[in-house]
Amino acid sequence: MVITPLLMIINEKLVQPRFIAAEIEREADEIDDNENPVIILGFGRFGQIVGRLLIANGCRPTLLEHDPSQIDLLRRFGWKVFYGDASRLDLLHAAGAEQARLLVIAIDEPEKTLQIVDLVHKHFPHLKILARASDRRHAYELIRRGVEVVERETFSSALDMGVEALKLLGVRSYKAHRAGRIFKFHDVQALQEMAEARGDESVLLARSHQLAKDLEQLLQSDDRELTQEVDRAWDISALRKDA
Repeated sequence: MVITPLLMIINEKLVQPRFIAAEIEREADEIDDNENPVIILGFGRFGQIVGRLLIANGCRPTLLEHDPSQIDLLRRFGWKVFYGDASRLDLLHAAGAEQARLLVIAIDEPEKTLQIVDLVHKHFPHLKILARASDRRHAYELIRRGVEVVERETFSSALDMGVEALKLLGVRSYKAHRAGRIFKFHDVQALQEMAEARGDESVLLARSHQLAKDLEQLLQSDDRELTQEVDRAWDISALRKDA
């Protein structure tokens, strides 16, 4: 392709300025809603669910978002959202971190999440942190940093789908939901154990396999016990004797 003088002019006058403008950092908003007990960093698909639940229960959080297009969309729907980089100490001060009780980190950037956790522990040690984890390894790092609540972004929805899959395969509804609860309890416990374990990768891998086997045995054992309990519940011979 031959680059003509006209194309060069178009690139210089129209195309390049757009890229430069996109790269210029937008000034953070002045936050005038900073006396709320909860601050939510990141108000995308994850943070919105947390925020809507809190608001529906009478708790209005301070909302910060770093995606300008997301902010424009949210504001059209009536949300009061502030623009700014939540890893900045001055912005956390402006958002009321000194007075707030909870900090919800719902951004989708694992490394920045860890940076924010370290920053908050140093400057706002009273704040309880609830953080979104992108995957299991990210969850390990958050747990090791002492984050009070760690939620893997796809865990609950995937577990719910697994329960529905069991039901579609013919498993009774109460059994499927019970299996889901047992799975969640065991997996959360295993997550905590693996996060605290530091050492040879092969040792961690072996322990992970063992935990998976333990879970399978636990679910099978519970299924047998539950079946026996249901059978006994339907057995009215004891009631007949009492009568």
